[in-house]
Amino acid sequence: MGGDAVTAGPRPLPEKGPGIAWTGLIGGVMGFAVLIAIAVLVAAGAGDNSPLWALPLIGLALLFVPAIVVSARPVASRKRVLRLVVIAALVLAAAGTPVYGLELPFVLAPAIGLLAQAAGFIFQGR
Repeated sequence: MGGDAVTAGPRPLPEKGPGIAWTGLIGGVMGFAVLIAIAVLVAAGAGDNSPLWALPLIGLALLFVPAIVVSARPVASRKRVLRLVVIAALVLAAAGTPVYGLELPFVLAPAIGLLAQAAGFIFQGR
């Protein structure tokens, strides 16, 4: 009656996938919120422009929504989506400079910087 006893050791912890990417989530929310705020100011007539100039800003704000979604959920293609959002945001911010002025890229710089860090472009320690 002796040697067949099975000893139960500690069970191995389950594999955890990538959790929430906080820098990507904060960067996406920051970019979205800033652009929506600027669009509301333009639509309200804060400048000399027509309220229709708010539509491209709303479109640029919607560009940050995929970054928010993939940062909040464990998605296999997170870095690819974040990299595409960073590249598109840089191109569109530079393209909007003649219309909206140099303020647009400077206002978006912190959000794009956080997204670039989450995407693996900068500060990876390699």
